[in-house]
Amino acid sequence: MKRTLLICLINFTLFWTNMIAQECNSELDCIGFFFTEVEGNIGDVVCTEQYVCNFTNILAFQFAIKYDNTVLSFVECKSGALESYNCDGILNKSEEGIISTLWFDQNAKIVTLEAGTIMSTLCFEIIGIPSDDSPLIELSADTEPEITIGDPDDPTSAVSSTNICSGGGPAMSASCASMDSIALVDLYNATEGDNWLIRWSLENPIGTWYGVRTNERKEVMEIDLQNNNLKGELPSSMANLCQVEKIDLSRNRLTGSYPQEFEALCNVADVDFSSNELGSFESFCGGLTSSTYDLSEAGIEIFPNPVEDILSLNLNGNRALSSLRIFNVSGLKMVQLDQIKNETVIDISALNSGIFFVNILSENGESYFSKLIKK
Repeated sequence: MKRTLLICLINFTLFWTNMIAQECNSELDCIGFFFTEVEGNIGDVVCTEQYVCNFTNILAFQFAIKYDNTVLSFVECKSGALESYNCDGILNKSEEGIISTLWFDQNAKIVTLEAGTIMSTLCFEIIGIPSDDSPLIELSADTEPEITIGDPDDPTSAVSSTNICSGGGPAMSASCASMDSIALVDLYNATEGDNWLIRWSLENPIGTWYGVRTNERKEVMEIDLQNNNLKGELPSSMANLCQVEKIDLSRNRLTGSYPQEFEALCNVADVDFSSNELGSFESFCGGLTSSTYDLSEAGIEIFPNPVEDILSLNLNGNRALSSLRIFNVSGLKMVQLDQIKNETVIDISALNSGIFFVNILSENGESYFSKLIKK
């Protein structure tokens, strides 16, 4: 079982329903609150603009937005063109990943905005990689969306409506394909690809390259280039292969040492660099590639998760452990403790907010991994 430590390019597409275009659909028969497309890397702060459609004769509205707080951390709200909506009317519950919003015109005036008008901008820090295709942002069921519509001919008349565009299918796409292609081109150039026994045609799609298997998102799942006359040193960018399950570069003419970044590959399920001049990959990893399990499988608990400053470890009295290490998403070791005891308390206040990986080694060589979110 792998636990890959890496940085991966993420393309986020945030929108309500299946409408991707930033222009309102003329056939839209609901009051729409849409979001523009954004992209970035882990650690980046990205801002998505919230624009409106069919915003006609509006007196007030309320709704709640649910965001995936394992991937996004709310940073701020910036006001847009809607007068008197200055983001003071939002409430962020970061522990739940809920943003509640309420607006009404203090003078009880009806408001009409042109289609595509930016109402506000929401900014998030990217702290993780999506685990599946679930929406990153969607309307929350915690607060029933409601909008109040006035009558310009009768100031005393108003009706409430819940006809707000929402939901419907994935609200994002996440792919490491671009980073994967860069890593493989680096491998080709660093190991004299023009002299390989079977060469790659770099102008063709990556999934057609010899020995490369990709998934439906064009991410690299497998590299099998054994006995193909690869000569030279391995590029560090190979550590950015975010979904790879097998790497076989055995029986080639690879030299030098493993880049430090390769610690991110130590828990890939199937890795073979044997019969080269590289030394043992198992020795490089310090035993991480043998007997790797989830912490939950061993009955070991780390809590709370997400955590602010103090992390607790409970062995449940059934394990003899030799060390604990915490890695960041680049595979760099940030914390190491030896001689772990039951109910150990660890101060991680010095770590920045983001995604980390906890690795615990037992005295019999077993290795346990778990993802950790630092607030």
